[in-house]
Amino acid sequence: MADDDLDMRQFFFEEVGTIAAKMHDALLAHRSGAASVMSFEDVRRGFHNIKGGALQVSGCDGTGKYATLAERLAAALAQKTIPVSAGVLTLLANTARALTDQSEAVCKGEAPPDGKPELRARLQEAHHCLLALECGGAERVAALKTLQAFDQLS
Repeated sequence: MADDDLDMRQFFFEEVGTIAAKMHDALLAHRSGAASVMSFEDVRRGFHNIKGGALQVSGCDGTGKYATLAERLAAALAQKTIPVSAGVLTLLANTARALTDQSEAVCKGEAPPDGKPELRARLQEAHHCLLALECGGAERVAALKTLQAFDQLS
């Protein structure tokens, strides 16, 4: 990787760490019922910014995939397509934490963790639920039940 690419990657992950840490704290505040200065739209925008940056930096596809899925889930909260629940907030907070962990590793000169398969699987499941919500009817009811079941997993 060229020096310019390494500098860009370092800068990107420093930004990821800052953004993700703020989102993580805000999501935990929402989950505990405390007031948060960050709205769900702000959380969505944070994941969106990380996704956009990942597209510009070589070797950040995994980061971009996490951010893409989380952005869609945060958008559903912001638009009130899905109800706010402890499980969904925990899933988003865990995603922000995983992005922070990636950032910290890269900023220390280490290889970023490969991600957490169970977290990726839950994000994929939430993504499929959001697609089912758009269908309506029985699929919508089943999707809402699946999202509610996240509460037992958090």
